[in-house]
Amino acid sequence: MTKINKLSICNAVKKAKQQFSGIEIEDKASNPFLIDTDVFPSETFKCANSSFFDPKIIGEFQAKQVIDWSKKDFLDLVKHLYFQKFVSDIQVPPAYGYMYLNVIEEICTKNFPESNVKILKAKYIDWYFENHILRDTIKYNSRWNIKKMVAPRVVASFIMHFSGRTDALDVMSKKTTRLPVNESLLELYYRGDASEFIRCYGVIIPFTFLFYSKKLSWDDCFEYTAAGICDLVQGKNFTEKMLKKITEQYSPYNERFNKIEPDRLLVALTERTSLNLRGVKLT
Repeated sequence: MTKINKLSICNAVKKAKQQFSGIEIEDKASNPFLIDTDVFPSETFKCANSSFFDPKIIGEFQAKQVIDWSKKDFLDLVKHLYFQKFVSDIQVPPAYGYMYLNVIEEICTKNFPESNVKILKAKYIDWYFENHILRDTIKYNSRWNIKKMVAPRVVASFIMHFSGRTDALDVMSKKTTRLPVNESLLELYYRGDASEFIRCYGVIIPFTFLFYSKKLSWDDCFEYTAAGICDLVQGKNFTEKMLKKITEQYSPYNERFNKIEPDRLLVALTERTSLNLRGVKLT
């Protein structure tokens, strides 16, 4: 699948939480499905505006209040926390680093609109290094890149953690966890690998997102979904039972999903892939 590039990741977050009401759509009278267009509602949470201070942080930027930090200060925080973790310096070109730090800022702004964005941005960076940096470094053979900080599963885990969800830690585990279903996260997952999108949301949600938010044809949505399933099961660490369970946990798929013909989709996927998806509970 297409890798996330500089332009696409920025566009993905800029489109976060976009409501169908802001898009030109068909006349509601001619399409009853669009009477209720909130297929994937946006979710926003509050986060306490407590001060951020980490006694481990040193350097010139420590003397300033976080609300007065510049872009360079936030990038210095990333470099400092990386050094603390690995006793090694990391080179991050300023323009490249600022781009992904801007993504973090937009994530904080769109998901926690009543919070101080700079305080929450600093918390995000600190939280990432506390919970995700080791896994990401090992996974990518010690070649860490700052863009890993805004991977979809990391963003999902952050939102769940700071919104008080008790199952936040399960996001990064192998357990089946029902992630938030909103435009912000679905857009980010769409920009990644189709197999990861399907592994986290099952079959119906990704297909519907492409059909309504991306306005792809039924056949194009099917090809995307089928390819994702094939990639997912190729490693033989993902089973038919797991895919059914994940798809069912986002049900019931009510009348708003009728237009994608979910029964037809499951039959077609069964014929294309090695998995029998007949019998998936949709209601």
